Amino acid sequence: MSARAVFVVSTGRTGTQFLAHTVDAWGARGHHEPGPWWLRHLSNAHASGAVSEARAVRLLHRVRDEALAADEPWFEASCLDHGLVGPLLVAFPEATVVQVIRHPVGYVRSAQDWGAYRFGGRPLNLLPYRRLAAPQFDRWNPAERLRWVGQDQFERLSWAWSAMNRAMRSQGEGSDRFRVLRFEDMTDPARGPQELARIADDLGLDVGTDALDAAVQQRVNASEAKAGDWTPEQWARLVDLTADEAQHYGYDVRAP
Repeated sequence: MSARAVFVVSTGRTGTQFLAHTVDAWGARGHHEPGPWWLRHLSNAHASGAVSEARAVRLLHRVRDEALAADEPWFEASCLDHGLVGPLLVAFPEATVVQVIRHPVGYVRSAQDWGAYRFGGRPLNLLPYRRLAAPQFDRWNPAERLRWVGQDQFERLSWAWSAMNRAMRSQGEGSDRFRVLRFEDMTDPARGPQELARIADDLGLDVGTDALDAAVQQRVNASEAKAGDWTPEQWARLVDLTADEAQHYGYDVRAP
C-alpha cells in the first residue's frame, strides 16, 4: 500500500513553498520542488504534446515510487509539475492533485518581480522545454517563433498564465482526485483554514484549528499590481490573453 500523497501543481508564485513548509511542520514529508531538475522539461514537453502520457507515467514511477512506498504521507508542492497532472493521476491512483491558481494580475506582478520570462531569457531558458513557450505547440511555425522572440516579459507571463493553467485544468477535469484551489481563498483568514484542512485530510493528518489559523496568518507572495504600474496597452493585452481562462476559476479580468 502506498502512502497517502498530495501533489500541488501551479504556475509558481502561488505559495507552494509556504504550503510545503506548513505541511512539513504538521508531520508529513513536505517538499517544495523536490526535482529532479529534468521534471521541469518533462512537464513542459508533455503539456505541449511532445511527450506521451505513457512515457511521462514511466518516468514519474522512476522518480517517486520509492518515496511513496514509505509509510509517512508525501506532500509535494511544485510549479515544475504543472504539465503532468494527467500522468500523476494515472501513475499514483491513490494520490490527490491540487491545482493552486492565482488571479492573473497578482501572478504577473509577482512573476515580474521574480524575473521569469525576461526579454531574451536567462541562458538556461534556451534549453529545450526549460520554460513553456508558444512555439513549442507548433514547432514548425517560424511566424510563431518570431512573435515569441519579439514579446516582452509582461506579454510572455500573461500568455504563460493561461497556457499553464489550461494544461492543468484540462488534464485534471473529470477526476474526483483533482481539484482547484484559489490562492486568494487559501490566504483568506476565513476560507484559508478550511482549505488547509482539506489538504490535511487528504494526507490523513489531524491538524488543530489553532495551527490552521496560524498558518493562514503568514504573509505569502503578496505582490499586487497598481493601476499606475502598467500602461493601458499592457492592461488590454493582459485581458486579451487571460480573461477567457480566468472565467473557469471565477476571476473577472478587466482593466482598471
